[in-house]
Amino acid sequence: GGPDAPRGTHGMRLALLDRLVFDILARRLQNDVSSGEAPFDSASVDSNSHVRLLDAPSVLVEGPPRHVRQSLEAVVTEFRRAEIHGFTQAELDEAAARVEATIASEYAGRHTRQDSVYADRYVDHFLRGEPIPDAEFSHELRMTLLGEVTVGNLNWRLHDRLGGAAPHVLIIGP
Repeated sequence: GGPDAPRGTHGMRLALLDRLVFDILARRLQNDVSSGEAPFDSASVDSNSHVRLLDAPSVLVEGPPRHVRQSLEAVVTEFRRAEIHGFTQAELDEAAARVEATIASEYAGRHTRQDSVYADRYVDHFLRGEPIPDAEFSHELRMTLLGEVTVGNLNWRLHDRLGGAAPHVLIIGP
């Protein structure tokens, strides 16, 4: 999050909601790729974290330059569809299972973290006052927060995100 982003448990809850929302959006777009209906070749979640403290979760689509306009239209259409119709319980369940697997994997690897992970946490603590919980507490809290998420929470977070700032579009080409 940015310098004014919520901290502590509230900040973790919002970050988790962002992760789920953008995971679902990217999955929808990737399903279009799999069905042959997308003008792009792949879709995934990104963070636009080119600059520390930039709070900009996003969806990244990649495809041929000749389909830039159609790709942009597809992404905007999917965001608009989600804004109007929201998310489903099945989408939440699938995204939550993916996030739960990531949390479990991170917890399993807690004794083999790279120094850069610790360095990033210390920098975030210094710059933003982010807490540095131990692995057990972090795992337990993240699993608890994940278990509390509802479809209504996801829909609220998408509306909150879109209402707070216009979508950012980054097009990179040859």
